[in-house]
Amino acid sequence: RFEMERFAKGIALAAPHHPKKLDKHFDYGTAGFRDKMGLLAALRAKSTKKEVGVVITASHNPVEDNGVKLIDPMGEMLAMEWESHARNLANAKDDSIVGELAKIVEKESIDLNFDPPKIRIGMDTRPSSPELSKALQDGILALQCQFENLGEMATPQVHFIVRCLNTNCLYGQPTESGYFKKLAKAFCSLNQSAGPDSILYVDGANGVGAKKLPLFQTSIAEASAEVPNFSKFDIVAFNDGTQGKLNERCGADYVKTGQCPPEGIVMEPGKRYCSFDGDADRILFFFQNQKSCQILDGDRIACLLTDYIHEMLTYLEIEGLSIAAVMTGYSNGNAVNYLKKKNIRVEIVPTGVKHLKKKCTEFDVAIAYEANGHGNMVVREEVERKIEMMAQEKEKYCRGGPFCTE
Repeated sequence: RFEMERFAKGIALAAPHHPKKLDKHFDYGTAGFRDKMGLLAALRAKSTKKEVGVVITASHNPVEDNGVKLIDPMGEMLAMEWESHARNLANAKDDSIVGELAKIVEKESIDLNFDPPKIRIGMDTRPSSPELSKALQDGILALQCQFENLGEMATPQVHFIVRCLNTNCLYGQPTESGYFKKLAKAFCSLNQSAGPDSILYVDGANGVGAKKLPLFQTSIAEASAEVPNFSKFDIVAFNDGTQGKLNERCGADYVKTGQCPPEGIVMEPGKRYCSFDGDADRILFFFQNQKSCQILDGDRIACLLTDYIHEMLTYLEIEGLSIAAVMTGYSNGNAVNYLKKKNIRVEIVPTGVKHLKKKCTEFDVAIAYEANGHGNMVVREEVERKIEMMAQEKEKYCRGGPFCTE
């Protein structure tokens, strides 16, 4: 507590500018909190002694809502062990903030004298995001930490940048262009010799993801020039933020819950569509099946991706790996049975990306998806290196295999 007292003046100066507006108890969820998270981000950075990040967003929720998500050093969500700290701090009254911070410092043995790297801040397009960003920045500065304001960013972009910074750029370049270059290179490599030219119609949910689509399109065009036999691929955006409200009758959550296309899109047979949510960390695909809207949700994406990974490892003759598909209790039973019939291990966990990610760490290769479109794949570093080595070896002799470029 004595160590915290030297920060008390800065906290006292900042607090009146950002009063707690609702007298209610808050719990930490995947959408995070609004109050006092700049202070928590600063302590997390001092605790880990690494880069951390923050995204200001309320994801798929209405434009009037907003929140703050903290990002851990490897681009993961805030460690579950810190959620109680977030909850206690968010519910603390102004005159007890210093005391709550002191409890966190003591429990986590944080060296307050450590000067951590800058905390990276991104935000979505909500009108309230700049105000929340200012509150966040004031909290960070109150604990004598520094920040870099990344401006409007999709949530996955900030996760990516933080991970890059903490891997000495081995994961990629910690910039927006680095993010799109890595995605585009992987996309073009995966889709070489994939067939005729194609168009993907994208519902951007009138959010930040829609704003970033032109950058992705440019990166694909640049990356495809280096990939043999790459078919032309175009993106046509709907609900791009030029009119309409964020997540209103559009976006991944609307499509999933309504089992219908978003407003602004008139589906046609033979065309492919997808929807982001407000901060572009969910994706669902859909198409017209006779007269109905057929949705390829997270469960189906998990099946397709798991099938591909399983085929790839079989082709490379890599044996002895622990592989699993991680799903939730809300997952479609048919999807679970489909994977089990293929002798692929399926693990069921509580709803929430944090639970999926935790279970993924128990396996060499794990594909994790929620039905709503949140998803990820986790591969252990040593396994990733082995796959890359075996793929390069196979490409020397392949004729028509999954890694053949001829």
